[in-house]
Amino acid sequence: MLTESRNTAGDAPDASRRDEFVRLLRQTHGPIRACVATLVMDRAAVDDAFQEVCLILWERFDDFELGTSFRRWSCSVAYRVARDYWRRERRRRGYGLSEATLTKLATVQGGISEVLEMRRERLAHCMDMLSDSDRRLLREAYSSGESLVTVADRLGASVGSLYTRLSRLRARLERCIQRRSGGER
Repeated sequence: MLTESRNTAGDAPDASRRDEFVRLLRQTHGPIRACVATLVMDRAAVDDAFQEVCLILWERFDDFELGTSFRRWSCSVAYRVARDYWRRERRRRGYGLSEATLTKLATVQGGISEVLEMRRERLAHCMDMLSDSDRRLLREAYSSGESLVTVADRLGASVGSLYTRLSRLRARLERCIQRRSGGER
């Protein structure tokens, strides 16, 4: 359970700081969990390691500098948790990832994560450039969890026309992302 942080005066809970932590954690939950899973690699241990990372992030949130990358900071904590996990495994089992291997994995994972984050940012920008109806269609088709047949029925469109429209929207988004990747705005 998260305890409330204190404001700089130390006399009252800082609800805005707590809310900021929750917001940042929600935004980066997936990438942080992926970082933990990449470094720990044992399915049974990933949940425990992720919980440990979240607890440490909360306990040390006052050390986090707002405006910097919460994901990067969180993955550095995940690296330390994974390093401790592998040290325990080496003592317990006599084998495990070396620190050098873990460092290489963290570097590769960090690079991949950076690329994905840049693509997400570019996608968000490109999505903002679409009409409201196009954004709504993409959300319904890809975020609702419903089949395309169900979405088409609800919209009163044929599945074929919906596939065509979605294909064109995906191609348009991909071109926009590519332009932004090449430095064009």
